[in-house]
Amino acid sequence: MTIGGHLKDRPRKDQELLEEISDLKRRIRELEQEVTLIQLEKVALLGQLSTRIAHELKNPLSIILQGIAYIRSSVEDSVLIDACDKIKKSAIRADAAIQNLLGFLEHQKGRP
Repeated sequence: MTIGGHLKDRPRKDQELLEEISDLKRRIRELEQEVTLIQLEKVALLGQLSTRIAHELKNPLSIILQGIAYIRSSVEDSVLIDACDKIKKSAIRADAAIQNLLGFLEHQKGRP
């Protein structure tokens, strides 16, 4: 092929390259959208799972706190009172962890 032949083919090759670039950009946008959707689905599923777990944990924690309050009010032994206080603090700490998790997930819902 002559130099003139290469020059004639150049606009066609440039157009093909531009079309390929355009197709690649479109595909990148599609993939980014898919990634965003997957992330949103993961956050939603995590939120549902965490809400179920939180519900299942909060009920026993409430019963534990009620039981500890009753036992503590019924005993005079300082060792038992101390044990009740430690159990109560642990249950409250667990409840706070659950609340923090739920708060974090609620915050994540608003993020893409």
